[in-house]
Amino acid sequence: MISDRLTEPLTGLYNSRHFDSVLSYFVAHADTFSAPVSVLMIDVDNLTLITEKHGQKTANCILLEVGSLLSVSIRRIDIAARYGGDEFTIILPGVDKGASLAAADRIIERLKTIEIKSHQKTVPISFSVGISTYPAAAVDRDSLVKRAEQAMYESKR
Repeated sequence: MISDRLTEPLTGLYNSRHFDSVLSYFVAHADTFSAPVSVLMIDVDNLTLITEKHGQKTANCILLEVGSLLSVSIRRIDIAARYGGDEFTIILPGVDKGASLAAADRIIERLKTIEIKSHQKTVPISFSVGISTYPAAAVDRDSLVKRAEQAMYESKR
């Protein structure tokens, strides 16, 4: 069982503190073994508006479903975490840019299957994703996360 200090309570995914710690390890591992590591950053688009329109219970249902689907959509070595309110991250050790694009496509397709109803109507849910790979597109752990986040915001536009 995963320690409560490593996870966040709603989704059961790792928390951002654990994500940062594990990412530091995987970047060091990548340096030692000349292997890539990729980070996906996924945002639930317009979650604040969904919350305002449909309530916190609906928003929590969405976050719970995202967490569940991420957990079953990754390899055992990958790390999925809730990074912030509506942002999730996935560490893909040993995965280069091309393979991370394929993983992101597969994960987004699964996330698109989430169907949450509020007042007998399906709530429209969309996602934005950003990807960055070390060492190809980043020089350290911080720039890896920053580039994935920037790519996610570009995806939103």
